[in-house]
Formats: sequence, C-alpha cells, structure tokens
Amino acid sequence: MLSHRIPIHYGDMLAIPFFFLLSVYFYEITDKSVLEYVFMVFVMACFVIDIVFTYMYARSLVPYVVGLVTLAALFTHLNSPYFQRGAGRVSV
Repeated sequence: MLSHRIPIHYGDMLAIPFFFLLSVYFYEITDKSVLEYVFMVFVMACFVIDIVFTYMYARSLVPYVVGLVTLAALFTHLNSPYFQRGAGRVSV
C-alpha cells in the first residue's frame, strides 16, 4: 500500500500537464538535434509513467474516499431535522 503522506504523489499529479506541454514543444521543433530527440523521448516516457503512477495512487485511495463519503452521508443524515425533532422517533 502506498503512503498517502508522501508529497511526491501530488508533485507527480502536477507534473502531468507540464510533461504534456514539453512533449508538444519538442514534437513541434523542426530539424531536431540528437539531444532534442533524446529529450523528447524522455519527456514522453515521463508523461506516460507519471500517468501510470497517478492512476496507481488514485486506485489506492478509492477505499478511503468511499469510506469518507459514507461517513459524511451518515453524519449528514443523522444531523438532519428529521432526527433532531424526534416526533416519536429515536433521536441520535
């Protein structure tokens, strides 16, 4: 299981659009040098790998998000006026 406190995951998420922009930039260069081809391949690989890492991290958060949404819905339901007034019902 991945640790959810590592800021690297959030940095990976923020880097995705910039890797995309760099990929477009290097793709649009005409008469590329060998170094520019190397940079372009590296940036495109980083773009794909970042998406995979972000997907894996997001998949590891799904049980926690579902649990938090369930707790929030339960808390909202228990604090609704229906339960607060009672009217012969059990007040929580």
